[in-house]
Amino acid sequence: FSIVSNEPLDQLINAALTKNKAEFYLKVINFTNYADRLIELSLLACSISNNLDGNQTVELITKRLKTLIPNVINAAKILYSYNNSKEAQENMTIIRNAWINEINLLTMAIDDIMSINDFLLICEKEILNDINNCIIYLQNLKPNDFSSTAKCIIERTIRVCNLVLFEMNNYETCEFTLKISENVSTLKTIYLSSFYKSVEYSTKAISKTPSQDPNLNDFIEASRLIYYSIRDMRHALIKIPQQNSDELLLIDEETENLVQSRDENKDEENYEQDLGNNDADLDEEI
Repeated sequence: FSIVSNEPLDQLINAALTKNKAEFYLKVINFTNYADRLIELSLLACSISNNLDGNQTVELITKRLKTLIPNVINAAKILYSYNNSKEAQENMTIIRNAWINEINLLTMAIDDIMSINDFLLICEKEILNDINNCIIYLQNLKPNDFSSTAKCIIERTIRVCNLVLFEMNNYETCEFTLKISENVSTLKTIYLSSFYKSVEYSTKAISKTPSQDPNLNDFIEASRLIYYSIRDMRHALIKIPQQNSDELLLIDEETENLVQSRDENKDEENYEQDLGNNDADLDEEI
């Protein structure tokens, strides 16, 4: 599930331990927004799934998460007020473990009800949103926020690669599956490596006093390669021949070409516009 990350929770805990009031309450807002978004996307996955048992499991877990959200925030506030207290630290650890346990269960439940195409589509939207946030953090010289958000992009990209490779096990080996596997290898070994180096350079540049040029264009190009690589994988998966009653049923070529052409043009326009404006609206982007 692409949006899942422990980063917002860990940032909240770190802010509580450092007792930076402004930073702490900012992380409270960030965690709350993240948790609300997580629940929203989980219920959205249920709305497009026909797996009734799976949907019930997801809905049950989201209810438990809703109950946990105020508990997490209260534990963090106690830790903020008594950051040297062993009891406050242990309480925070217990609440953190409970949250992570529910998140792990939610991830498995979502994977059971969500198709690979839906998963990749959500990944595209979330990574595009993260890219735009990274650009804003670079421009505003916020190395910690930039680094943590870029880390989310890396984690989601690795998860995409792993799930797509796992999905290839469901098909007979053919030119389509071999090409997709090759694309995954390129994404992991070349594009992701390039992105990581760009993030490392930019983080160091804006962390210095005075700050140095973070090479924004290089970061945008490295991000673009990841974004389009995932989009192309989603399009490629649609083309894999499906087996039904011992006969291979191929997708109507003319219809697929028309849909793909439309999607590619729209994606290109959206990506360029987003990177120019630094203001992604995910519901309208893809």
